[in-house]
Amino acid sequence: MVIDDIIMPYTLESRYLGAQLADFERKVVNESNVGWVKYLGKNTEYIFFRLNKTPYPSQFYSKNVIYYCQASLAIPNDSLVELEPGRVPADTRYTPVNANENVYSKTEFFEVLHYKPRSVTEFIPRKPVLDVKDFMYRLTENWRHAELDHLDKAFVVQILSSPPRFFGNGGVGSQTLSTSGEGRTNARLRRSVYRYLPKEFSNPSFYHSIRFFSGKSENPAGQASVWLDNDTEHSYNLLNFPLGQEVWMPSDIPTILYNAQYTAHKKYFDPEVNDYVLTSLMYNPALDERIIKLLLEREISVNERIRPHYSGLPIQHSSHALSRLALSICRLEQKEKLTETEIRKAEDWLYTISNEAYDLSAFFAKIPTINDKPAITKIGLDILKGIFRLRTEYSLDYVPKSLILKDCAEMKISEFQCNYELSQLVRSAFIIIGNNGLEYKPLQISDNIIS
Repeated sequence: MVIDDIIMPYTLESRYLGAQLADFERKVVNESNVGWVKYLGKNTEYIFFRLNKTPYPSQFYSKNVIYYCQASLAIPNDSLVELEPGRVPADTRYTPVNANENVYSKTEFFEVLHYKPRSVTEFIPRKPVLDVKDFMYRLTENWRHAELDHLDKAFVVQILSSPPRFFGNGGVGSQTLSTSGEGRTNARLRRSVYRYLPKEFSNPSFYHSIRFFSGKSENPAGQASVWLDNDTEHSYNLLNFPLGQEVWMPSDIPTILYNAQYTAHKKYFDPEVNDYVLTSLMYNPALDERIIKLLLEREISVNERIRPHYSGLPIQHSSHALSRLALSICRLEQKEKLTETEIRKAEDWLYTISNEAYDLSAFFAKIPTINDKPAITKIGLDILKGIFRLRTEYSLDYVPKSLILKDCAEMKISEFQCNYELSQLVRSAFIIIGNNGLEYKPLQISDNIIS
């Protein structure tokens, strides 16, 4: 007998064998003095840290070695580096393992005088463990006729997510249109996505995560703060939201369950799928200003084409769905730079899946209204004008946030209100973030707004 609703527990932190690591992680393990910096503490003189052999939680780190450097060296936390430590430990300490036994643990302290930044792509094999088609098939192999509902595409973009960019927070949002009438369909959808993923991916505190929310059982307002963090990638799928119920998060792409039929199987953890996911999430595709401009132009066109006015239902996608999908496809194909090719493919996916979902919704009204049009307020317009003024006055490309806050204070705008309006301007693609949120640059499209 097959028990189809049990998922074997698997966590990233429980990995203890090299065979459980992705290929790029194993290569880093075999490199001496190379790894991801993890701060343990710092003071005015020194920074103390360990060297992790993987960017994910694991037991692969320098357990008995602690590195330290002058605070002025400022090695970035969580960065992949190659260290040049001293040949002999600067200090050795022995800590009792058990108070009742004469057993001690030895910890060696090495001072780091120099370091060299490394790129994770140096360690990623040129040929992935699976090709794109095999990976997409594996994700939906327990759903017959999944391709008819484009279920493989919906799973891929939600699992591989999208990094934060000019549109704000990362992640890909979805809503499920289920017309099967099966009471367990949503539960099986949830389990199918989680089946091949480490347990951490269901934890909202994990940087990369995917959650499922039900309109019947969840408290959206109580969860909103987690998903509005601009420094994280949280994908989500909204289930069982009745028509007319207020939805608190925008949807980028529908998940259709119409032709697909669930089939139980005994296979749970798939190391090749896990390898592909962990590797793809390492890609942080670069965007130049020309591509951003093209994305914004294509988003206007795509959104006009997929607005389902004819269905009789006031359904709308996220205004930046195209950008999120294009970045997710870039990760799927493990590319370092977003190009027009990925944008065209994202446009095709978005147009095909969305209009099919809206055709179905005319008969099965299960997708609620979504309003994702953050309007620019008078205060937001004043702040935007101020950013342009400061950029001209100081001959800057990016305007420091400190100058913006000072300008807002002179306009009697509170710091809280200023931060909120800046986030709305980012979401509306009037400005982009630089230097981890410490600088802002107005986009060309904003010129028409302030003139």
